[in-house]
Amino acid sequence: DGLVGRLRDHQGGMSRADDRTMVLIRSHPAMLDVESILEKSKACLKDGEKEVAHMLGQEAYRILPTHHGVLVHLTDLYFREKKYLEAEPYLASYLAVSGDDNPEISKRMGEIYFHNGKISSAKQELKKAVAGNPQDRESLLYLVDCYLKEHTPKKAVAVLKQAIKNFPMDTQVETLMNRVIAKTLMLSK
Repeated sequence: DGLVGRLRDHQGGMSRADDRTMVLIRSHPAMLDVESILEKSKACLKDGEKEVAHMLGQEAYRILPTHHGVLVHLTDLYFREKKYLEAEPYLASYLAVSGDDNPEISKRMGEIYFHNGKISSAKQELKKAVAGNPQDRESLLYLVDCYLKEHTPKKAVAVLKQAIKNFPMDTQVETLMNRVIAKTLMLSK
């Protein structure tokens, strides 16, 4: 007869999808403040007030550093500005507290790792993204770039074959194929 039981009694015994949310709000009184600050930050970003959006996002993070929405929002803020080093710890924290294995999250983490020069980690995340969504063109192309950075053009070609199969008329795939061919020729000399 804990908190959830009392909430169900209060709701007439009906199970509600937001029981967990209610438990969180009751167990963490600052949750409503964080939600409000997060919404203000998102509104500021939408209105082009990036500095205020950052400030509010950081304030929400200081209050509740494990809030999933805040972690994703801060990741997105920094990612949009190509501040990948700043984005990485927020998404890593999100993954640690949420356990989310969504292909989109893996893709974003792979992109961040790639831009931060962590190619091995990038490959791992991008492979998860492609496994979860084989039609994810961007993850395939980033994976090709990872193999090129590691000077393994044969692996890049294997991934490119999948990209060409999935996206036969894509000019970006064609451009990348030309880079792979050039890299292969350069390495064979």
